[in-house]
Amino acid sequence: MNERRERSYKTDAMILAQRKFGEADKLITILTRKYGKKTIIAKGILRNTSPLVYHLDSLNFSNLLISRGKNLDIVVQANVINSFESIRTSYGKLSQAMYLLELVDKFTVENSDNHNVFDSVVATLNRINDNEDLLINVRLFELSLLKSTGFLPEFINCLECLKPTDSLNSRINFNKGGVLCISCSGNDSENIIISPTSIKIIRAMLFEKYEMIKKIKINKEIHQDVESILNKFILTNLNAPMKSQKMLDSFD
Repeated sequence: MNERRERSYKTDAMILAQRKFGEADKLITILTRKYGKKTIIAKGILRNTSPLVYHLDSLNFSNLLISRGKNLDIVVQANVINSFESIRTSYGKLSQAMYLLELVDKFTVENSDNHNVFDSVVATLNRINDNEDLLINVRLFELSLLKSTGFLPEFINCLECLKPTDSLNSRINFNKGGVLCISCSGNDSENIIISPTSIKIIRAMLFEKYEMIKKIKINKEIHQDVESILNKFILTNLNAPMKSQKMLDSFD
């Protein structure tokens, strides 16, 4: 019995992505709290008789029984915990959710434990599924992911003099990775003026509790400005386009 337990394990997992592998199998990318991101194999899933198809769909939160393999671990059983039906029935929500899953996949590495990312993506998807503010939750997740993976830009202190920057006179430099005060920004064409409201919103998202943040009224212009700022930092770190961008563009 002990040997059997050692050869297999159970875990709750977010299904991030999947791709065909051979004639009837798929490689499934999952995120777990204990084991981090893993690529596992679902044997025979492309056959019509496979019971795994529904349970391993991308965006599902499922409980998995996994058998340890020589090269890749093999999923033996799967049961859906939450399929986020509210998200799946809204193109706007679905496009943002798939974007979040792609971000997780790109910013995490295999077999590296990062329970903060796992907790954040599960909480974010639950909130979106429960019809809480979509765009605020997406922006909060982006900031949380950047922080948890060590890519968070500097939004408080000037990158040059290290003093706190005044929200009224901040500049932002995407290549340098954060904000500059007006004294240190000089005439560098890469330094871009950031609106006082936008920097205040970003700082609130970083340091205030969610219950307070969700009460903040943010107009469309500021939403777009904050989205643009975070997306530019994300793309600067990725150095690659996002596949989910087509969905996001059609939603906009």
